[in-house]
Amino acid sequence: MQWLIVLVALATAILFAILLAKAPRGRRGLLIFSVLDLIGVAAYETYMHAIWEKSIHAPIRIDIFVVDLPLFILGIVSGIAGMCRTKSSRPVQ
Repeated sequence: MQWLIVLVALATAILFAILLAKAPRGRRGLLIFSVLDLIGVAAYETYMHAIWEKSIHAPIRIDIFVVDLPLFILGIVSGIAGMCRTKSSRPVQ
């Protein structure tokens, strides 16, 4: 489960980073937040799986449901909102 979260978070972060590179200058806020959020989720999950779980006997990962999934969903929703915002036809002033 942990590596699935990491792979999906990094894949969507890369997708939103590509869209961020093509986005107009005034409409990048949500995409920047989304990329940083998803990279943070992937880094946190990698740390928890690779280092923290090895240091204890029987890890119970409640934080996946309390921390990871809400931040993961927030990152994806903000990235989708950023995609829709950059595709709007209004000119940036």
